[in-house]
Amino acid sequence: MQKHFSSHNWSLSINLHGGRIEELSYKNELILGTFDRIDGKKGSTHLCVPNFSGEGVEEYGLPFHGPARNSDWSLVVSRRQPSDDNIICKIECNIKKTEKYPANLLVSQEFELQQKSFNHTITIYQFGTDKKSVSVNIGVHNYWATPRGWKGLLINGENVEEKVNTNGFVQLKDQNLVEFPDRKIRWEINGFVEGVLWAAQKEGNFDSSYVCIEPVQNFSNSPFTIKETNLNSGGVISVTQKIYPPTIQQ
Repeated sequence: MQKHFSSHNWSLSINLHGGRIEELSYKNELILGTFDRIDGKKGSTHLCVPNFSGEGVEEYGLPFHGPARNSDWSLVVSRRQPSDDNIICKIECNIKKTEKYPANLLVSQEFELQQKSFNHTITIYQFGTDKKSVSVNIGVHNYWATPRGWKGLLINGENVEEKVNTNGFVQLKDQNLVEFPDRKIRWEINGFVEGVLWAAQKEGNFDSSYVCIEPVQNFSNSPFTIKETNLNSGGVISVTQKIYPPTIQQ
């Protein structure tokens, strides 16, 4: 089920199946989108929770990128603030414990359309009577629109084109500047350390209408990989990303 929101020149479409951002645009300029991929799949921005990629799959029986992206989410808050016309939307899903992953998780995403930015906050709660500490590694598989391709893509001044080709990663800062061929976007994060870079390819031919720049809590030293438990019973982990209006380059 799709939900649509707009305010302050922002437009947001989310799908409650998978909790996905299907479209984020500013003044009709697409920023995050949904794309038909060269490998035959369809891609849109989704969470990777509780594991970012393949870590946790074998030992804990978790699916690649975690189960949240294929779960059904519930809309719990949707309101327009009368004082400033900001829109706040909150959705939630439950990840139930399994024999191998012994924790019940409540996952929430809050989206806020502000005059100066789009804010996206992800919060993970561990609930229930089980006194178990577990590993959690949150990532957001952002599909950034690149209508003029991603050749020469810069993140904080570093050319990362080759890292897209090799599914590499970069160290991120709290304040980041992403430079596409046709626009610059300020991107603020909190709780993320690295950004994984990717685009689907087939026989060496890469998709060019989007590029995935995926913030993750810890890619090179995932809690799953180093056997660290970072979410206790009753505990909370929260991360955010904030996207500012693009500066269009001619």
